[in-house]
Amino acid sequence: MDGHAYLNEKPADALGTMGNPYDPRLRDQVIREAGETWRLDWAYYKGSYYVYFGIVPVLLHFLPYYALTGAHLPVTVSISVFGFFYITGCFTLLYSIFKRYFSNTPFVIYILSCVMLIFCSGMFYAFRGPAFYGLPILAAAAFAVWGLWFWYGAEDEKGHKLKWNKVMAGSLCIALTAGCRPQFLIVAFASLFLFKDYIFNKNYLRSKEGIRFLSAWICPALFIAMGIMYYNFIRFGSPLDFGANYNLTSNDMTHRGWHWDRTLLGIYEYLFDPTKISAVFPFILDSIRPSDRAISYTNYMGVTIVEGNFGGIIFNHPILILPFASVYLKKYCKNIYQMILFFLVSALSVVVVDTQMSGLVGRYLMDFGWLLCLSAIMLYASIEKNCNDNTLKLLIRGGILISVLWGIIYESLLAFNVHTNSNLQSFAPKLYYSVLSMTEFWL
Repeated sequence: MDGHAYLNEKPADALGTMGNPYDPRLRDQVIREAGETWRLDWAYYKGSYYVYFGIVPVLLHFLPYYALTGAHLPVTVSISVFGFFYITGCFTLLYSIFKRYFSNTPFVIYILSCVMLIFCSGMFYAFRGPAFYGLPILAAAAFAVWGLWFWYGAEDEKGHKLKWNKVMAGSLCIALTAGCRPQFLIVAFASLFLFKDYIFNKNYLRSKEGIRFLSAWICPALFIAMGIMYYNFIRFGSPLDFGANYNLTSNDMTHRGWHWDRTLLGIYEYLFDPTKISAVFPFILDSIRPSDRAISYTNYMGVTIVEGNFGGIIFNHPILILPFASVYLKKYCKNIYQMILFFLVSALSVVVVDTQMSGLVGRYLMDFGWLLCLSAIMLYASIEKNCNDNTLKLLIRGGILISVLWGIIYESLLAFNVHTNSNLQSFAPKLYYSVLSMTEFWL
């Protein structure tokens, strides 16, 4: 509105005198001695503050609302809108997948799969306590599921002919994830599997139909890329610099580096870390409880960040281990085996990237949990359709039922945990203590 990309608030003068204002200990000392303050989780670059969170939610929601009303849109409203589109997108995407590959599958399996994609993906972090930390990730997830829906529906029912408008809409939605949460861009590679009969067909690409497909597939991505790269350039001098490393936070992101010895810890924490349970409402504890701060969470000799984790996603939703067995169950899913592997490998890739770039943060389950769910759902539906082994079917049905039921209970309990964003003990004490008295019945 004011014609610039930096924030209006002027940073502390002491930050400009420091050789490395991103060093948290040095920064605290210098700022304290100068009698000034600094802003947590604001990006600082060459004497100005910036927002490193994705700009797309701003352009779609906050800026238009402010321009029209002069007031700031509550984050809860934006969370509700993107949440609505994510949840409806889950139903429509899975409907398209089931219609394409599993048309005779019982309706109850479809519904169970939808509930699983909603409750077992980690996405409820954004709903438990609506805040701007979860908003860009939720927005990216909403665009991703709708983008995949457009792509899955781009081929007509007879096959061998693409609806270019759906290809374009899908590419636009997937490209917009870069302006929300860049990690979600990995799903763009799904198009290489969905459209492989067209992309790798030289004769098709030389035809008018092929040129139209390429234009619909590539042009939306180029358009969004140019806008985001320009936005990055005017802020940080590089079209590929999103500014996350300039974040003033608890560690020096500019010197964080990429160290492979963090990787296994991240895989364990994000996927397999056992959930801590107690007899005290709301029963689920943080992986690092306040009373245990003196106990080292890890013996890792370098720097890694651990905050707000409540168990690994596979530990809490055991059905998500299923895709890891896809190589042994390939005979049941030959037609979509590559897609199942793609979603699995994409999820693991994002786990590694998040571990290396940011640390071990509970909300980052939102980055990859939905990919694991899609991989598990597609393999599960394939087994239901093609497998005659009733024992295997019952075992997997039990796994998905337990995962979904515990997912609903787990997310509900976390809404009452004082260490999550929601903290209903403070915001809604009557509700908090009413539920406590009903569930902690042994008092």
